[in-house]
Amino acid sequence: MQGNYKERRALDFSEEKFGSTQLMAAYLEEFLIKLIRSGGQQGSLLRDSVEARKIAQNSTAQLIEEYLQEKVYSYLTLDELCAHFFMGKSKLSGIFKERTGKSPMQYFSHLKIEEAKRLLRDEANSVSEIADRLCFSGIHSFTRAFKNVTGFSPTDYKKSIY
Repeated sequence: MQGNYKERRALDFSEEKFGSTQLMAAYLEEFLIKLIRSGGQQGSLLRDSVEARKIAQNSTAQLIEEYLQEKVYSYLTLDELCAHFFMGKSKLSGIFKERTGKSPMQYFSHLKIEEAKRLLRDEANSVSEIADRLCFSGIHSFTRAFKNVTGFSPTDYKKSIY
């Protein structure tokens, strides 16, 4: 439905050209700054619009969540995540933590452990295979991360299922 600005759903930028989204955001930010600085009623209304800021931050956090879910079988650092979203560490972490209550890397670790639990339920996967598939540096780091999140070692978790 065209013109229905109250309908809020995630925008899909997956088909856009590299950098176009960031360029659009930069132009919009510049426009908003000029509008606020120009004074007048629109500027003061815009300055006080916490809701507009929240919507933008929630959209960003949602995009980060989706990206982390896509990368669950990859090795990913906070620096790589920040580079992908063209944001600094503190800004990205702050936006993400406000929405999820976790830092991006804590959230990513939990995603990996949830996927590991799913894979452990399938009898065909060994613990070392799962650690390799989920790009942990070794079985010991996998076991430590798994135990931190679940309270069980992977083998104890697998035994408790069967």
